Amino acid sequence: MSKQTRHSLGLAGLTGAALALTLSACGGSDSADPPTVRISGTAYKFNKPFTRIANATIRVAENAQITAQTDANGVYTLTVPAGKAATPYIEANGYATIHLQTFTPCSDLINANFQTPDLATFGGLYGLLTQIGGGVVPDASGCVIVSTVSVPAVRNLSIEQFLSFGAHGYAGAQASIAPAGGRRTYFNASVLPDPRETATTKDGGVVWTNVPPGSYTLSAADPNKPEQKFASVAVDCQKGRVINANPTQGLVGL
Repeated sequence: MSKQTRHSLGLAGLTGAALALTLSACGGSDSADPPTVRISGTAYKFNKPFTRIANATIRVAENAQITAQTDANGVYTLTVPAGKAATPYIEANGYATIHLQTFTPCSDLINANFQTPDLATFGGLYGLLTQIGGGVVPDASGCVIVSTVSVPAVRNLSIEQFLSFGAHGYAGAQASIAPAGGRRTYFNASVLPDPRETATTKDGGVVWTNVPPGSYTLSAADPNKPEQKFASVAVDCQKGRVINANPTQGLVGL
């Protein structure tokens, strides 16, 4: 056997081993398991959820070749490698660029929705967070991370069911980030970040500003109801990035 043939077989073996590792990480070792999965969701306007965002481009931070367009109803579908990190983000005229949490899906993932502020709203929130931070801009040293601690009832709802559900925030929870980083501020019942709040309100919102670049895990707990569990959230913080891990994903009750 020639050196070239042996080398080619070695590469094939490594490729096969890598695929096996991916499938094993997803709970399967059968080569018939699909190497790709789909991430889908809906893009809609922050504070006006029945306004869908059409013709937006959805990208994946880890792979510039993966893109999708939202349709007339704001719906998109991405096809991504199974068991690999994927951080979707949205680009749309007149709207801020928002990243979602980082998913590592082993099966199709639905309702990875974009709750996207227009530029005017984004500027207002940015200015308010700057004021709360004593004049320090929210992403001066890193990223901004937002999530909503949601009641268990919204988990797995379709976008139509979710938007018809009404108030979905879980009040009285404490949200955490690990490793520790940034400044945490809860949203008040009027959907505004408010440093006077010491736990989530019925809005459920929480934001961390100036989080240093790195990988983080968000979690939530109710000190008065420890049996209530919440989904954890993985985020990839990069300087200047705004991450919104929003319902029905994010810190949703289990």
